[in-house]
Amino acid sequence: MNGADRIAAERMRQIEEERWTPAHDEEHVHGELASAAVCYAMPQVLRKQAVRYGIADVSGGRGECAVYGNERYLVPPEWPAAWHPSWWKPTDRITNLVKAGALIAAEIDRLLASA
Repeated sequence: MNGADRIAAERMRQIEEERWTPAHDEEHVHGELASAAVCYAMPQVLRKQAVRYGIADVSGGRGECAVYGNERYLVPPEWPAAWHPSWWKPTDRITNLVKAGALIAAEIDRLLASA
């Protein structure tokens, strides 16, 4: 399955299993979907480098909430403030990019629906 197919399948999963429907997405008018996508798209190494060089506090003062393998993932400061930290569920790089793509697709659809 190629990247576009994976993103489409993830978007359908978000709608069918998580119940994040287009009607629900319409409530996120402050860029929350795109902000969450940024969090999933950003490579973990960049987040670690940002902390090392004092550029950003990856926790955003919100604390740890996800563990994948042997890594602990803090809630990024870009994570939508109104979204519960437990919704941040990073995994492997490809899956994170697929989630980011599906969130971007949801944001595009939201904007097209409101145009």
